[in-house]
Formats: sequence, C-alpha cells, structure tokens
Amino acid sequence: MKDYLLPLITALSGAFAGWFFERRHKQASLEQKMMRLYQELMDDLHKRYDEKFDDLEKEIERLRKNVELWKRKYQVLKKEIEENKKAE
Repeated sequence: MKDYLLPLITALSGAFAGWFFERRHKQASLEQKMMRLYQELMDDLHKRYDEKFDDLEKEIERLRKNVELWKRKYQVLKKEIEENKKAE
C-alpha cells in the first residue's frame, strides 16, 4: 500500500501545482489581452471623437457664415424700407 500511496500523493500534488500555476498564467494572459483591447477601444474612440469634433467645428463655421449673410441681407432690406418710407 505504501508503494502506491507516495506516487499517488506526488502525482496529485504535482497536478495541483501545475493546475494552480497554469491558472495564474492564464489569468495574467487574459488580463493582458483585456488591457490591449481596452487600449485599442480607447484609441479608436479618441479618433472617432476627433473626427466628429472636426466635423462639428466645420458645421459651426458654416452656420456662422450663414448668419452673417442673413444679417447683411436684413440690413440691406431694412435700409431699402427706410429709403422707401422717406421717398413717400
């Protein structure tokens, strides 16, 4: 019986040690993959927001020019109305 007990205990302890250290290695590997994916996600998000921000800046500038155009048209029409009132 003793002949079988020592190899059995050795095999079980070796299997447990192997499982334990392999589990830690897999956990560390998984954490590294998750960190890399998170970093890629953040980089992509930053790029998308930069593109969207640039688009919004262009749109704001276009709207500002449009407002200025309408202000000038308003001033011209207002001046014409005042001139017509004086002419009457």
